[in-house]
Amino acid sequence: MLSRFLKQLQYCSIAIGIATTITFVGCNSGPATTEISGKVSVAGKPIDDGDITFQPLAGGGFTSSGKIANGQYRLSGESGLLEGEYLVKVNAYREAANQGPIIVGGQDMPPETAGMKRKDQYLPDKYNTKSTIEKFVVGSGKSKIEKDFDLK
Repeated sequence: MLSRFLKQLQYCSIAIGIATTITFVGCNSGPATTEISGKVSVAGKPIDDGDITFQPLAGGGFTSSGKIANGQYRLSGESGLLEGEYLVKVNAYREAANQGPIIVGGQDMPPETAGMKRKDQYLPDKYNTKSTIEKFVVGSGKSKIEKDFDLK
Protein backbone atom coordinates (compact mmCIF):
# COMPACT_ATOMS: atom_id res chain seq x y z
CA MET A 1 0.00 0.00 0.00
CA LEU A 2 2.78 2.41 0.95
CA SER A 3 4.75 1.53 -2.19
CA ARG A 4 1.68 2.25 -4.36
CA PHE A 5 1.24 5.62 -2.61
CA LEU A 6 4.93 6.47 -3.16
CA LYS A 7 4.68 5.47 -6.82
CA GLN A 8 1.62 7.77 -7.27
CA LEU A 9 3.48 10.55 -5.47
CA GLN A 10 6.41 10.05 -7.84
CA TYR A 11 4.11 10.28 -10.89
CA CYS A 12 2.53 13.46 -9.49
CA SER A 13 5.97 14.97 -8.91
CA ILE A 14 6.99 14.17 -12.49
CA ALA A 15 3.75 15.66 -13.84
CA ILE A 16 4.21 18.84 -11.77
CA GLY A 17 7.82 19.13 -12.95
CA ILE A 18 6.80 18.81 -16.60
CA ALA A 19 3.96 21.32 -16.19
CA THR A 20 6.30 23.78 -14.49
CA THR A 21 8.89 23.41 -17.24
CA ILE A 22 6.28 23.94 -19.96
CA THR A 23 4.96 27.01 -18.13
CA PHE A 24 8.37 28.65 -17.82
CA VAL A 25 9.42 27.77 -21.35
CA GLY A 26 6.08 29.07 -22.64
CA CYS A 27 6.43 32.35 -20.70
CA ASN A 28 8.56 34.01 -23.33
CA SER A 29 8.77 37.73 -22.68
CA GLY A 30 8.13 38.40 -26.36
CA PRO A 31 10.36 40.04 -28.94
CA ALA A 32 13.33 42.06 -27.77
CA THR A 33 12.68 45.78 -27.54
CA THR A 34 15.03 48.71 -27.90
CA GLU A 35 15.42 51.15 -25.03
CA ILE A 36 14.96 54.74 -26.16
CA SER A 37 15.82 57.76 -24.04
CA GLY A 38 16.74 61.38 -24.45
CA LYS A 39 15.78 64.99 -23.95
CA VAL A 40 12.75 66.90 -25.20
CA SER A 41 12.73 70.67 -25.42
CA VAL A 42 10.91 73.51 -27.14
CA ALA A 43 13.25 76.08 -28.69
CA GLY A 44 16.00 74.84 -26.37
CA LYS A 45 13.90 75.00 -23.18
CA PRO A 46 13.29 71.55 -21.55
CA ILE A 47 9.68 70.38 -21.24
CA ASP A 48 8.99 70.09 -17.51
CA ASP A 49 5.83 67.97 -17.73
CA GLY A 50 4.60 66.03 -20.74
CA ASP A 51 4.57 62.77 -22.63
CA ILE A 52 6.11 61.36 -25.79
CA THR A 53 4.48 58.74 -28.01
CA PHE A 54 5.99 56.53 -30.70
CA GLN A 55 3.30 55.24 -33.08
CA PRO A 56 4.33 52.60 -35.65
CA LEU A 57 3.86 53.69 -39.26
CA ALA A 58 3.57 50.12 -40.59
CA GLY A 59 0.61 47.95 -39.64
CA GLY A 60 2.49 45.83 -37.09
CA GLY A 61 3.97 46.70 -33.74
CA PHE A 62 2.49 48.66 -30.90
CA THR A 63 2.28 52.28 -29.84
CA SER A 64 4.52 53.10 -26.91
CA SER A 65 4.57 56.23 -24.81
CA GLY A 66 6.29 57.56 -21.74
CA LYS A 67 6.41 60.51 -19.39
CA ILE A 68 8.59 63.54 -19.97
CA ALA A 69 9.84 65.02 -16.69
CA ASN A 70 12.40 67.79 -16.40
CA GLY A 71 13.10 67.49 -20.13
CA GLN A 72 13.96 63.77 -19.95
CA TYR A 73 12.16 60.62 -21.17
CA ARG A 74 12.97 56.90 -21.18
CA LEU A 75 11.09 53.92 -22.59
CA SER A 76 12.50 50.47 -21.85
CA GLY A 77 11.44 46.89 -21.20
CA GLU A 78 7.87 46.29 -22.32
CA SER A 79 7.45 49.95 -23.28
CA GLY A 80 10.60 49.87 -25.45
CA LEU A 81 10.35 49.93 -29.24
CA LEU A 82 10.43 47.14 -31.78
CA GLU A 83 12.33 47.44 -35.05
CA GLY A 84 10.50 49.77 -37.43
CA GLU A 85 9.57 53.33 -38.32
CA TYR A 86 7.56 55.51 -35.93
CA LEU A 87 5.57 58.73 -35.93
CA VAL A 88 6.60 60.80 -32.90
CA LYS A 89 4.06 62.84 -30.92
CA VAL A 90 4.81 65.14 -27.99
CA ASN A 91 2.45 66.78 -25.49
CA ALA A 92 3.57 69.35 -22.94
CA TYR A 93 1.44 70.41 -19.98
CA ARG A 94 1.21 73.42 -17.70
CA GLU A 95 -1.21 74.37 -14.96
CA ALA A 96 -4.45 75.62 -16.48
CA ALA A 97 -5.63 79.15 -15.80
CA ASN A 98 -9.17 77.78 -15.39
CA GLN A 99 -9.28 75.44 -12.41
CA GLY A 100 -13.10 75.10 -12.57
CA PRO A 101 -14.98 71.79 -12.69
CA ILE A 102 -13.95 69.20 -15.24
CA ILE A 103 -16.43 69.06 -18.11
CA VAL A 104 -14.96 67.01 -20.98
CA GLY A 105 -11.48 65.79 -21.84
CA GLY A 106 -9.98 65.24 -25.26
CA GLN A 107 -7.41 62.95 -26.86
CA ASP A 108 -4.76 65.66 -26.71
CA MET A 109 -5.51 66.56 -23.10
CA PRO A 110 -3.72 65.16 -20.06
CA PRO A 111 -5.51 62.72 -17.78
CA GLU A 112 -7.24 64.37 -14.84
CA THR A 113 -7.82 62.93 -11.41
CA ALA A 114 -9.92 64.33 -8.59
CA GLY A 115 -7.81 66.49 -6.29
CA MET A 116 -5.17 67.23 -8.94
CA LYS A 117 -4.78 70.61 -10.57
CA ARG A 118 -6.10 70.86 -14.11
CA LYS A 119 -3.43 71.11 -16.81
CA ASP A 120 -3.50 72.37 -20.38
CA GLN A 121 -1.58 70.87 -23.29
CA TYR A 122 0.11 73.91 -24.79
CA LEU A 123 2.05 72.65 -27.82
CA PRO A 124 0.70 73.23 -31.34
CA ASP A 125 -0.96 70.32 -33.20
CA LYS A 126 2.11 69.94 -35.43
CA TYR A 127 3.85 68.25 -32.47
CA ASN A 128 1.04 65.86 -31.46
CA THR A 129 -2.36 65.29 -33.14
CA LYS A 130 -0.99 66.39 -36.56
CA SER A 131 2.66 65.61 -35.90
CA THR A 132 5.27 66.82 -38.36
CA ILE A 133 8.15 65.73 -36.12
CA GLU A 134 10.76 63.75 -38.03
CA LYS A 135 10.04 60.03 -38.36
CA PHE A 136 12.01 57.86 -35.95
CA VAL A 137 13.57 54.60 -37.14
CA VAL A 138 14.67 51.71 -34.93
CA GLY A 139 17.08 49.43 -36.78
CA SER A 140 17.64 45.75 -36.12
CA GLY A 141 20.08 44.69 -33.45
CA LYS A 142 19.87 47.92 -31.44
CA SER A 143 19.49 47.55 -27.68
CA LYS A 144 19.68 51.24 -26.73
CA ILE A 145 19.19 54.48 -28.62
CA GLU A 146 19.54 57.99 -27.29
CA LYS A 147 17.49 60.52 -29.25
CA ASP A 148 16.85 64.16 -28.37
CA PHE A 149 13.96 66.18 -29.77
CA ASP A 150 14.18 69.98 -29.87
CA LEU A 151 10.86 71.25 -31.15
CA LYS A 152 11.12 74.62 -32.90
